[in-house]
Amino acid sequence: MQNDENTSELGPEQIAEIIFSKPPGKLNSVNLQLEEQTAEIAEQEGIESFTSNILRIITSVGINILFGNISYMDLSYDQVELIKQYTRSFGYNLIIHVDEDKNQLLIYFERA
Repeated sequence: MQNDENTSELGPEQIAEIIFSKPPGKLNSVNLQLEEQTAEIAEQEGIESFTSNILRIITSVGINILFGNISYMDLSYDQVELIKQYTRSFGYNLIIHVDEDKNQLLIYFERA
């Protein structure tokens, strides 16, 4: 992640603390990048899956920072919209789909 702070040694939890401890920025105002060593791991695991997992961690930690220990299912519409502003700040649209047949909430990220 490139931003005002040097985050090259930080994990997703610490990155979330930096992002979600201030108001959401404009679209793509936070530049998340994989370091060379992390990029190698991502290639082994599959970049899309790896990226999605990192984004889920960052977003989940961010939700805890903003709203406490709450699940996606318990978020209000306004809370979800705020989270979407944050994910857009790091270049992704947050897509939440409710699968009523399975009583599941499906979380996706797509490039903004």
